[in-house]
Amino acid sequence: FVHTRVKAYKELKWNVDVISAGFEDSTKIYDYEGVKVLQTSYANIRTILHEKKYDKILIHFFNEHFAHVLDFLNISDTRIYLYSPLPSAFFISSARFL
Repeated sequence: FVHTRVKAYKELKWNVDVISAGFEDSTKIYDYEGVKVLQTSYANIRTILHEKKYDKILIHFFNEHFAHVLDFLNISDTRIYLYSPLPSAFFISSARFL
Protein backbone atom coordinates (compact mmCIF):
# COMPACT_ATOMS: atom_id res chain seq x y z
CA PHE A 1 0.00 0.00 0.00
CA VAL A 2 2.74 2.45 0.89
CA HIS A 3 4.57 1.80 -2.37
CA THR A 4 1.52 2.61 -4.50
CA ARG A 5 0.81 5.73 -2.46
CA VAL A 6 4.41 6.97 -2.71
CA LYS A 7 4.48 6.42 -6.47
CA ALA A 8 1.34 8.57 -6.78
CA TYR A 9 2.97 11.28 -4.63
CA LYS A 10 6.05 11.23 -6.86
CA GLU A 11 3.85 11.66 -9.94
CA LEU A 12 2.49 14.81 -8.27
CA LYS A 13 6.14 15.94 -7.86
CA TRP A 14 5.94 15.73 -4.06
CA ASN A 15 9.22 15.29 -2.21
CA VAL A 16 8.72 12.11 -0.16
CA ASP A 17 11.07 10.19 2.14
CA VAL A 18 10.19 6.58 2.91
CA ILE A 19 11.47 5.00 6.11
CA SER A 20 10.78 1.42 7.12
CA ALA A 21 10.98 0.83 10.88
CA GLY A 22 12.24 -2.20 12.74
CA PHE A 23 14.14 -3.27 15.81
CA GLU A 24 17.49 -4.16 14.25
CA ASP A 25 20.20 -1.60 14.84
CA SER A 26 21.39 -1.75 11.24
CA THR A 27 20.46 0.77 8.56
CA LYS A 28 20.28 0.18 4.85
CA ILE A 29 18.93 1.96 1.80
CA TYR A 30 17.35 0.04 -1.03
CA ASP A 31 15.33 0.78 -4.14
CA TYR A 32 11.92 -0.81 -4.60
CA GLU A 33 10.61 -0.21 -8.12
CA GLY A 34 11.94 3.34 -8.25
CA VAL A 35 11.13 4.22 -4.64
CA LYS A 36 14.12 4.75 -2.34
CA VAL A 37 13.53 3.20 1.09
CA LEU A 38 15.56 3.74 4.24
CA GLN A 39 15.26 0.72 6.53
CA THR A 40 16.32 1.46 10.10
CA SER A 41 15.42 1.16 13.78
CA TYR A 42 12.83 3.15 15.68
CA ALA A 43 15.67 4.79 17.62
CA ASN A 44 17.25 5.97 14.37
CA ILE A 45 13.91 7.27 13.15
CA ARG A 46 13.73 9.39 16.29
CA THR A 47 17.17 10.82 15.46
CA ILE A 48 16.21 11.51 11.85
CA LEU A 49 13.00 13.29 12.86
CA HIS A 50 14.91 15.30 15.45
CA GLU A 51 17.41 16.49 12.84
CA LYS A 52 15.09 16.97 9.84
CA LYS A 53 11.87 18.97 10.01
CA TYR A 54 8.88 17.69 8.05
CA ASP A 55 5.63 19.52 7.32
CA LYS A 56 3.75 16.21 7.24
CA ILE A 57 4.44 12.70 8.44
CA LEU A 58 2.32 9.77 7.30
CA ILE A 59 2.67 6.66 9.45
CA HIS A 60 1.51 3.38 8.00
CA PHE A 61 0.46 0.93 10.73
CA PHE A 62 0.91 3.21 13.73
CA ASN A 63 1.94 1.33 16.87
CA GLU A 64 3.29 1.95 20.37
CA HIS A 65 6.87 2.10 19.06
CA PHE A 66 6.02 5.02 16.79
CA ALA A 67 4.19 6.63 19.71
CA HIS A 68 7.41 6.49 21.75
CA VAL A 69 9.35 8.01 18.86
CA LEU A 70 6.91 10.91 18.54
CA ASP A 71 6.72 11.49 22.31
CA PHE A 72 10.32 12.72 22.36
CA LEU A 73 10.03 15.17 19.46
CA ASN A 74 8.79 18.70 19.01
CA ILE A 75 6.27 18.09 16.25
CA SER A 76 3.93 20.94 17.10
CA ASP A 77 4.32 22.36 13.56
CA THR A 78 3.99 18.95 11.87
CA ARG A 79 0.78 17.31 10.70
CA ILE A 80 0.69 13.62 11.56
CA TYR A 81 -1.41 11.27 9.44
CA LEU A 82 -2.05 7.72 10.61
CA TYR A 83 -2.88 5.27 7.87
CA SER A 84 -4.01 1.70 8.44
CA PRO A 85 -6.11 -0.12 5.86
CA LEU A 86 -7.51 -2.65 8.36
CA PRO A 87 -7.61 -1.11 11.84
CA SER A 88 -10.12 -3.69 13.04
CA ALA A 89 -7.54 -6.43 12.43
CA PHE A 90 -5.68 -5.30 15.53
CA PHE A 91 -8.75 -5.97 17.69
CA ILE A 92 -9.89 -9.16 15.98
CA SER A 93 -6.56 -10.86 16.60
CA SER A 94 -6.41 -9.77 20.24
CA ALA A 95 -7.43 -12.41 22.79
CA ARG A 96 -9.08 -9.67 24.85
CA PHE A 97 -11.67 -9.19 22.09
CA LEU A 98 -12.33 -12.84 21.22
